[in-house]
Amino acid sequence: HFDMINWIIGQHPAQVSAFGQLNLYGAKNAPFRGERCSTCAHAAECEFYYQLSDFEKEFYAQNEAYDGYMKDNCIYADDINIYDTMSVNVQYDRGAVMSYSLNATTPYEGWHLSINGSRGRLEASNYETGVQAKALENHIKVFDLNDNIIDHQISKSGGDHGGGDSRLRRMLFLENVPDPLGHGAGTRDGSYSILIGAAANLSIRDGRMISIGDLLQGSL
Repeated sequence: HFDMINWIIGQHPAQVSAFGQLNLYGAKNAPFRGERCSTCAHAAECEFYYQLSDFEKEFYAQNEAYDGYMKDNCIYADDINIYDTMSVNVQYDRGAVMSYSLNATTPYEGWHLSINGSRGRLEASNYETGVQAKALENHIKVFDLNDNIIDHQISKSGGDHGGGDSRLRRMLFLENVPDPLGHGAGTRDGSYSILIGAAANLSIRDGRMISIGDLLQGSL
């Protein structure tokens, strides 16, 4: 999400502060545990039991020897240490401020974006799972200072990540792909996105604000 925000506002992150907790997943929150869902003795009683589809068995389970990725790994495993609840504040280099909230324990997967400016407010959202994901289009709403609402209806694209993966592959592997909105991201853009996450983890660990400049050995 950080890369998307950086692209929308066209600024670079400067300082980051954050709070985070592991409230539901991981070993310390386990009522019981197994190695994986497909062999777990608690499958019948676990609310997070996940049964692999035939495709997932072929695509993931049969290839674990190559990449070590276990699709139905227990959510209470010892090595699960990524925060499932986070609040991140980012100060950008040209004055913008972002308040970011992440919760990995909600009944659905998606995001909601709000941008406040001197001439109004923009709201947009996208849902990957849950009841709201069944809608045939998304909406970008603009609220001006005169109580007017401009509602842009955006048809959903098929494919992974809302159709973004196919566009990404086109830009990576084809030449002269039109990019009027500057969707194509380089290593600089990717680095700034990663640095926000790294700074957030350091802020949570140390209880202090982190300067992005302090994390850089050289210049981006």
